[in-house]
Amino acid sequence: MTQERQDQFYEQLEQLTSEQVLSAFINWHGMQLLTDEFLEFCIEEGYIFNEYEEQLIGSLCDNIAMQYNGKPSIEDIQYAIAYYESLYDASVSNEIVSEVYRLFDVK
Repeated sequence: MTQERQDQFYEQLEQLTSEQVLSAFINWHGMQLLTDEFLEFCIEEGYIFNEYEEQLIGSLCDNIAMQYNGKPSIEDIQYAIAYYESLYDASVSNEIVSEVYRLFDVK
């Protein structure tokens, strides 16, 4: 495939939803694509969270939902994350913060 054709193909893929792209790849490759190696690649590249990050997101969301009755503001989430960071002397990545905002539909 020429570079020009690759660029056109990429531009067309960018117009699709994530579900459409996933469906296209799974329909073409079948379930062969879903391997441990591909999972590790997706984690390393930052496309998906690893098990620890998933647990952290779940824990943060559970605590925030309980504390703020399920509908926190941006400030509430920022406070809760800052509290977590000070309590555990750890930092929470921007990707995790963005995911927490997304899960609470906070903009």
